[in-house]
This record gives sequence, structure tokens and C-alpha cells, in this order.
Amino acid sequence: MLDRGIYYIDRSSREGALLDDPPPAGEAHLQYFDFTTRKSTSVARNLGNVSLGLSASRDGQTAFFSRVDSLVDDLMVVENLR
Repeated sequence: MLDRGIYYIDRSSREGALLDDPPPAGEAHLQYFDFTTRKSTSVARNLGNVSLGLSASRDGQTAFFSRVDSLVDDLMVVENLR
């Protein structure tokens, strides 16, 4: 949260989806809500599979969020491990 507003991730097109379900690729949007005008503006679109967590610098010039680029699981067998 900043002094004049707040950044948030908009996933409104995901009706019925669970919070921890990844959104379809590109559907997440970074929004900014201005406390004075009481309006939201789109800052960035098509963010990909945005995970939980969002932060912004105090001056509002930089936003930080985590994104899942790949969901790959590997199973490895290590023999004769000492």
C-alpha cells in the first residue's frame, strides 16, 4: 500500500476459481486503485501465471510479484549414495 493508493492483481475473469489455482496464462492484470479518485487503472496486462504475493516500492515506481513460468516435476534416482 502506498500513501495515495494500492496496487493489486486483478483475476476477476476467473469466476469460481480457487485462490491458489493458477490463472490461465496471460489473464492476470496489475491494477492501481487511487484513494483520491476512487478509481482503478490498469498498469500492466497479460502477466502470466502470477502467484500469491505483491509488493511495491514506496515511491510507487516499481512493483514486485512472483510468477510461475514452468510447472515441471522431475523424479531422480541416485544409487550408491554415500
